[in-house]
Amino acid sequence: MRRSGTATSSTTWGGSGRRIKREEREELTVTEFRARVLSSVNKLNKRETSQQGTNELLFILDQLNPNEDSLSIFMNCLLDTNEAQTSAFRKEILKLITTGETMFLFS
Repeated sequence: MRRSGTATSSTTWGGSGRRIKREEREELTVTEFRARVLSSVNKLNKRETSQQGTNELLFILDQLNPNEDSLSIFMNCLLDTNEAQTSAFRKEILKLITTGETMFLFS
């Protein structure tokens, strides 16, 4: 689920602490991918884990290929919120959607 044309570099996956290179992209099933995104989204609602969740979602977003279904799954996970979410959570979701839009419209 990597965007084409990105430079090769090592990046740390926020939650696991293990290092993966962009060239060594993980192949996930739709269910696994959705679970990973939702896990990161859920971290946004807590002050202690908000930054970690944001970093994980930005990493995932950077790896997405706009020609795959993964982009629509990612955006659906971001938009699947309820009224119990904090206003800070909703603001962070909006920032992530805007970032994704900018990345894919101008790439």
